[in-house]
Amino acid sequence: YIDIGLLNTMIKTEPGIYMRIQDALRKIAAAEALLAEAKHLLTEAQTEEDVTPLPQTSPQEQGEQEAVVHLDTLESIISTLLQLGLDAPDDEKAESRLIPLLHSSIDAKTRSNLIRFNWARFKAQVRDYLQNPDSSASFLIARKQDRSHSGMVEHKIFLEAKNRNPVPLIVRKDDAVGGLWRILTFSL
Repeated sequence: YIDIGLLNTMIKTEPGIYMRIQDALRKIAAAEALLAEAKHLLTEAQTEEDVTPLPQTSPQEQGEQEAVVHLDTLESIISTLLQLGLDAPDDEKAESRLIPLLHSSIDAKTRSNLIRFNWARFKAQVRDYLQNPDSSASFLIARKQDRSHSGMVEHKIFLEAKNRNPVPLIVRKDDAVGGLWRILTFSL
């Protein structure tokens, strides 16, 4: 049984994936508002005659900025997630720092559940995935399963963990960031 009335309020975003038209319009409006703000800021900056020096940033802030800029490889995504676990910020800061790592299909409720159920365990166990407990890049991938369905490419990556079986992390190519890998979920 297909409810035609309900179907008329939905749009197909990908094969087998539907979104409510209201939600799509809300996302478009939010994106347009961000673009308008960016255009305004760029236009305003272009008209200023004096050159404003860039604000000084702490080494930690520089590291955070660089991490966001260099999220173009699978290894950098995993390393940045592990570094976030090492930094162990509170839940609110963790969520804002997780957003650039997560797939764009993850909504606020799912993100909230990741923080609520996975984050505390992950912070406590992050060093279990590292060969060098102070280096977020010292993880080992035990195995990787390629998965493809409905035109989506995913990897289920199992990270080596001390004293237990390898633990999965699922990443998916994300068209919202130019087809780069982003985290869909983790059980670390």
